[in-house]
Amino acid sequence: MNARRLVVAAVVGFLATASGSSPDWGQTPLHPFCPHGTHAVCSTPTTCTCVADQLVLLTGNVVGLSGKGLTLVNEGYGIGVSANGPVTILARVNEEYGVEVSTDPTDPLQACYVDNGYGTATASGNSQPFTVICGTPYTVGGTITGLVSGSSAPYLMLSLSSRGVTGSVQTEKQNGPYTFPMPLANGRSYQVGVASDPNRGSCGIANGSGTIAGSNVTDVLVSCWPGYPHLAQPSVFRSWIVLKCALSDDRTVPSGLDDLIGNFLGTGGVGTGNLVDYYGDISYGAIQIQSRIYGWYPASFTGKENGLAGATNRYKRVQLCADAIPRSDFGSIDFSDAWGIIIVTNHAQDGGACYDGQSSLTIQGSSYNLACVVFDSLSMYTAFAAHEIGHGLGMPHSYDNTQNTCGGAPGEYCDNWDIMSALNTYQFAWSTYPPNAGPGVDVPNLLFLGVFPTDRSTIYNIGNSPQTVTLTALSHPSGSNPLAVLIRPPGSPSPFYTVEYRQTDGWDQGMPVSTVLIHQYKLGSTPYSYLQENNARIRGSWLQNTFWTDPSNSVKVYVNSINTSGGTASVTVGPTK
Repeated sequence: MNARRLVVAAVVGFLATASGSSPDWGQTPLHPFCPHGTHAVCSTPTTCTCVADQLVLLTGNVVGLSGKGLTLVNEGYGIGVSANGPVTILARVNEEYGVEVSTDPTDPLQACYVDNGYGTATASGNSQPFTVICGTPYTVGGTITGLVSGSSAPYLMLSLSSRGVTGSVQTEKQNGPYTFPMPLANGRSYQVGVASDPNRGSCGIANGSGTIAGSNVTDVLVSCWPGYPHLAQPSVFRSWIVLKCALSDDRTVPSGLDDLIGNFLGTGGVGTGNLVDYYGDISYGAIQIQSRIYGWYPASFTGKENGLAGATNRYKRVQLCADAIPRSDFGSIDFSDAWGIIIVTNHAQDGGACYDGQSSLTIQGSSYNLACVVFDSLSMYTAFAAHEIGHGLGMPHSYDNTQNTCGGAPGEYCDNWDIMSALNTYQFAWSTYPPNAGPGVDVPNLLFLGVFPTDRSTIYNIGNSPQTVTLTALSHPSGSNPLAVLIRPPGSPSPFYTVEYRQTDGWDQGMPVSTVLIHQYKLGSTPYSYLQENNARIRGSWLQNTFWTDPSNSVKVYVNSINTSGGTASVTVGPTK
């Protein structure tokens, strides 16, 4: 930090001195503010004098300029430029300089940048002249998703930087397309960053850097994870032992994998949209995923061997990985109080859950009742991992009520709105844990997990008079409106159909439309969740002024309206006649 900057810092109360000690520069008259063109010379930590800067002219050249109003800046010194040709700008001797474009020309609008504009000034100036190059302007922008909107919501601030140009910061208040006003010339590199995240979440950027190639950039995606309000203290604790295993044919660990495992599976990444956040959000705080991470351990397999490869043999690989734990470490790992084991291999192989829920695993000669999941270096994203952990929590695949083929048995994987239809779902690009995240889970799965808020449903008994209900989106659980209508046959304590409203934000921001969803819920069966399909363009979506009737023609659900600004949908449930 140079002396002039120290004095400016003192004016705003920052504690700093040229010698590194920390008196309060803002409170003593012995440290006067040094005006522009001077700097402080201090004989003691509390005694300074303003002396004139020793200045020199940096030389350069301007080419391609046809507009008006171009200005250059260097460490507080500026100059206006009106024509092509030689140009000079002041710099301080023996200090670093950075000549940049401060204002681009207009009439016509151009984008300019400085080449060779950085260095250290000597008594004779710059060793090589800088060049200011002006040309056709191009813009950088893209799309924002997942941002919490509303007059009281904190705003997102994005930055655009390019070497040779003073950077740009702008505030964004809503989702949708955005464009930086600062133009860039063809061939210039750029970098988009998040200058300030909203207080409620973390925003990541995809396609954030590149080079202008003769056209506007429109594909910089900003994805914000807003988080869901938690309605309860954790009540479902699921502790996982995470074992890192190095495969026998290649034991190298990719750079950054340890940090990725810790952030995605552990508490170190809470607040970034990791796996812990996902299950905390969709359960409104009820589910707490806990991970204890160990390893790396030398596995005795590659994962390609006969008898070990494939989904049906995942549990064998988990057992072998656990068997590789040295006895010196094994005594400190308590498998008896864990819900399950996740192994993470250092290179890609067949990954996924071993089975639904818990089953017996043999680990170093002892039997434990554990869930079982295999991950690898490419598994750390929620669209995949949350599905496999869902199996570990006991959830089977979700279905619809058709006989369509979606990758499994008839109807299996056909509920695009639910995480338990694997990767055949509505996801969104997520740069923090790429490539994709979402969606959330449906009400039948919340009921199965035992985390659906018991006071946030409306019960409709088939045969009763019609009821009109305002549903709150599953991603907007605050307030008192019900999150679901539970439709029950006469005399049954359990719902037979569920009605929910899903909105395109939060973990559901990848959905093509905000919609009402209806599921058949077969309590005690496997599978138990069947999306009620229709012939709409977007299958399974029940939009405003559409209605569903059950196969026995005894109950009807009519969608009156959908209010995305309020996060609600109005439905009427009643007899068909």
